[in-house]
Amino acid sequence: IGEEPQNILIVDDNPEVLDYLEILFSKKYKVDRAENGREALAFILKNLPDLVISDLMMPEMDGIELCKMVKTNINISHIPFILLSAKTNIESRIEGLQTGADDYIPKPFHPDVLKLRVQKLIEDQKNLIEKLKSGGGIIIPKNIAKNPLDEKFLQHIIDIIKANMANDEFGVEELGSMVAMSRSNLFRKLKAIIGQTPIEFIYYIRLKHAMELLLERKMNVSEIAYEVGFKNPSSFSKSFKKQFGKSPSDFLGDILSNNKK
Repeated sequence: IGEEPQNILIVDDNPEVLDYLEILFSKKYKVDRAENGREALAFILKNLPDLVISDLMMPEMDGIELCKMVKTNINISHIPFILLSAKTNIESRIEGLQTGADDYIPKPFHPDVLKLRVQKLIEDQKNLIEKLKSGGGIIIPKNIAKNPLDEKFLQHIIDIIKANMANDEFGVEELGSMVAMSRSNLFRKLKAIIGQTPIEFIYYIRLKHAMELLLERKMNVSEIAYEVGFKNPSSFSKSFKKQFGKSPSDFLGDILSNNKK
């Protein structure tokens, strides 16, 4: 079974442009459309598309305003945003990028250029997630979130999990209410910026802390298990092995024997 296609929202008040963009992207992506910024914003908040391509000049709400609304709302700020505009002057371009647009493409554009930009933005997001996963769970890359708002949000989540580290009752429900986000929005948000579900991320932070405690060698495995919020040492060892490929004692043994070499 292949991956589900990414979902792109195209926004333009000209139906012919929407038709053209839909034909351009529908082979590879799931495409939805909106005819102005207001309609688009309602769709984005409800469906969280993977990327937005919007015209600049539109009635109701223009592309600049839409981009600003997206990039300053924590529920949707991670979504890559491309602005298209017939205005080629430098002021418009600067204004577009200042609102947080990930790219600004003047009209008329070459279809292949637009397709490449879209592909690159989606791949960049995937690469950041891969970078996080291939780090073996040791570190969270500083640039994992491209938007400062997302970076702050992620740090806030990490701080909350750390503050509730020893509480084995702490889960997704508690995390959601502490960041004032519904369970489904939190799920989609974290999945989009770090490729993990909230519960996976809670475990990830707990196990990362467990690894640090193991290396300090001040506590035994059972003490560490309770310290990082596991109900018992055996479920801790199982989760640790799943995350790092080794049991806690094997992991520590390997580190110690490597240090002796």
